[in-house]
Amino acid sequence: MIKPIADKLTKKGQSRYSLCVGVAKRAREIVAEAENNPEEILVEKPVEVAVRELEEHKYEIVPGKENNTSAKEEAEPKIESENDSEQK
Repeated sequence: MIKPIADKLTKKGQSRYSLCVGVAKRAREIVAEAENNPEEILVEKPVEVAVRELEEHKYEIVPGKENNTSAKEEAEPKIESENDSEQK
């Protein structure tokens, strides 16, 4: 069982809701990647992997547009490319 601290994972001004939506989206991406790659076996639960990746800054949650934003578009997980992390 994972017990992340929401305050630690959210950036200033970011809601816990967008954190949950972003982590859920990344977890769905992880499942899709595992389904497309039959040799890859998920040992950890996808949500645990998504939370760990967020803690390790492998992706960030970027808020969606403010006007006419549906709940589905509230948070978009953005995966950092290797080039992005090398520049930092």
